[in-house]
Amino acid sequence: MEPLLYIDENLRGLARWLRFLGFDTEVASGGRSDEDLLAQAKAEGRLLITRDRDLFGRAGVFWLSENTTREQLTRVLAEIGRPDEARWFSRCTVCNEPLHEISREGVPGEFDRYWRCNACERTYWRGSHYDRAKKFLGGA
Repeated sequence: MEPLLYIDENLRGLARWLRFLGFDTEVASGGRSDEDLLAQAKAEGRLLITRDRDLFGRAGVFWLSENTTREQLTRVLAEIGRPDEARWFSRCTVCNEPLHEISREGVPGEFDRYWRCNACERTYWRGSHYDRAKKFLGGA
């Protein structure tokens, strides 16, 4: 079973890439206390990933010292594992909801397959951004 993740607000870029990989990844809202973050993560059974030094060594916290998104992603994947490629691109990168495939009918564009997020109604397809994301994820 894939771990549920809770990302500190200062790691939004990392959250986006974890969602690309198919991880259920919630992002903390701004201005919350460390105790609130820990309590919410625990209540939802999520691993809290943060760069906040005050949380270093706390139970249920994965602390990152890495600066770049690629380094952070590499470290997280080394700890929790890389999901099977079949799970990649299965979640909305904006709101974290699972995507579902939709009919090409009525969707402007030249691609064969489309996916939609029911929550925010964003539509996804496999254009050049997909190839760039796969390349980035493959090297992480």
